[in-house]
Amino acid sequence: MVGETRPKLTGWTPMTLGLLCVVLGGLWTLQGLDIVGGSVMSGVTVWAIVGPVVVVIGLVLLVLGTRRRNAAKRAELARSATPPADPGQSGPPQRPGQSGPPQHPGQSGPPQHPGQSGPPGYSGPPGR
Repeated sequence: MVGETRPKLTGWTPMTLGLLCVVLGGLWTLQGLDIVGGSVMSGVTVWAIVGPVVVVIGLVLLVLGTRRRNAAKRAELARSATPPADPGQSGPPQRPGQSGPPQHPGQSGPPQHPGQSGPPGYSGPPGR
């Protein structure tokens, strides 16, 4: 768990507030239209107007929160897919299949180690 960071809850606040607005706005609309009775707000036209406005605000918050959350997920995936640069590596990037330090002008093949002779890839007689 060392070096791991907790995922951030980006976008959840506007989504939660948006859902709350949609539910409350729907309830207020139904009360204003006198479909849901038993309240002081039942049958009052103002709530039939305020309710849908609150629903629209809630839908906007839901969309914005979802977009923010998806953008944060994409950014996190991009960060995790890109390996960090190796500060110790210098020179041009290596081609696929090339190993060892980068080639320098005038040097052909892999670097020769002391005591190594023969063509590149030759490791000596068997049993060594």
